[in-house]
Amino acid sequence: MQTQTNLLWQKPARPTPSRDSNIPPARPSCSRRTCAPQWIAAVADQSPEAVAMMHASASLTYAALDARANQLAGYLRALGVGPEVAVAICLERSFDSVIAALAVWKAGGAYLPLDPAWPAERRESILEDAQASVLIARNLTSSRARYNVDLDHDAGAIAREMSVFTATATRREHLACILYDAAAAGRLAGVELTHGNLLNLIFWYRRAFAITPSDRASHLGLSFDAALTDLWPYLTAGASVAIAEETTGASPDLLRDWIVDRGITAALIPAALAEPMLSQPWPASTALRYLFTGAGALHRDPAGLPFRIVHNYGSIECTGAATSCVVEPRDPAEPPSIGQPIANTSIYVLDENHAPVTPGVEGEIYIGGPSVARGYRNRPDLTAETFFENPFSLAPGARMYRTGDLGCVLPDGKIAVHRRIEYRAPETALQRNVAGILAGLLHLERVGLDDNFFQLGVDSLLAAHLIVRLREGFGVELSPRDLFQASTAATLALRIEQLLIARLDSLSDAEADRLLAQLQ
Repeated sequence: MQTQTNLLWQKPARPTPSRDSNIPPARPSCSRRTCAPQWIAAVADQSPEAVAMMHASASLTYAALDARANQLAGYLRALGVGPEVAVAICLERSFDSVIAALAVWKAGGAYLPLDPAWPAERRESILEDAQASVLIARNLTSSRARYNVDLDHDAGAIAREMSVFTATATRREHLACILYDAAAAGRLAGVELTHGNLLNLIFWYRRAFAITPSDRASHLGLSFDAALTDLWPYLTAGASVAIAEETTGASPDLLRDWIVDRGITAALIPAALAEPMLSQPWPASTALRYLFTGAGALHRDPAGLPFRIVHNYGSIECTGAATSCVVEPRDPAEPPSIGQPIANTSIYVLDENHAPVTPGVEGEIYIGGPSVARGYRNRPDLTAETFFENPFSLAPGARMYRTGDLGCVLPDGKIAVHRRIEYRAPETALQRNVAGILAGLLHLERVGLDDNFFQLGVDSLLAAHLIVRLREGFGVELSPRDLFQASTAATLALRIEQLLIARLDSLSDAEADRLLAQLQ
């Protein structure tokens, strides 16, 4: 029994909910095998006038969400969208981006979110890599897609489609979405997630945190992998989703005020942005029940806050979350825990021979269970390097995902992550220069490429100064959002490199040579 305990953790992470967590299905015909689009349609049938989404001063009911998604789905089906067909969505965060994703599902396809803020070259590369059949956008077309759907130009044709639509019968094994990491360096790798992957996450999320129709969640945009948890668990439960303005995350106090003023009950905020926001004063009473965070460990003591902080550990390859824990005050000398696995998920800490290590001994973390992705889009080589047959599972065809994180099992049975296994190329001049600017701004002797500069002391004021320094040094215009998404010198240098490369076509040969030398 001890050996099994050392290698396999299957107990769901369940913070004590503040309400009944037994969530009834939206209608009797819905079951645990019913996929997300059918759950949302069921909510629209049962509670048509309930508010599904809010953005600025506007709101959208479930009936309107369902009807508009049905019309676009009919239009997409006529273009040949069906099971396993990839449809790219390049829209600002809005009602339309969520409607488009739901419409793709209703037509039977898989959505591929593209951030309009990404350099055009990156978007085109992703479209080519993913072999997307259709692109949904505004005032943007691509020769990479067979069909371009402009929501303004094609609005009349879409509106003529029926608002009542017989959705394609979605199965758990069907492809649901393809997600590319905005910060990935050196390779394009789109992760393929199935509806079965999403269902495991959705059901765990709704039960663990007692999501009900009275909840109101924050949404930061479809192109973030966070959309998997800050959007679909709530819409399938009949809750409301508030879409944050692009400027909301510009400063910690603006984000805090928006959460409080909007009556948000559940918010997912990346650790780099959550850290400075949690340092702001909070009202003694707020609707916020849970603040979810990930993509880095929090260093702030959570004591005294009027809500719970939950840390979810995972990556796109395991549908965004593999373990979860409520963040509690701890001894700074103790390693931070990432908690225990979510429902139906197994965590393995293995040595280089894929054998379990004993508690306290460092090994590489592997993840197994129904949340493990299908693999990488059109990359069988990379899929074979990262996804393996699971020798510890009795389920036919079970696989596990190699995270590249080193960690150990703690004495209390929880998991601690120590560090990444790095396969880094030699430092570039651009990376060194960015790290040097950060060190000067923070009055430090040195800033490492992987150091989180928010944890080192960059606040909203210093972030503004950093944007100015980078503009002066490299001639690029970065936003606060770029900084929060990056949070390290290495990733920030990658973002600057993307912006610089996007300018190459407009430069003379001499200017281009100088620019390329700057990137070496």
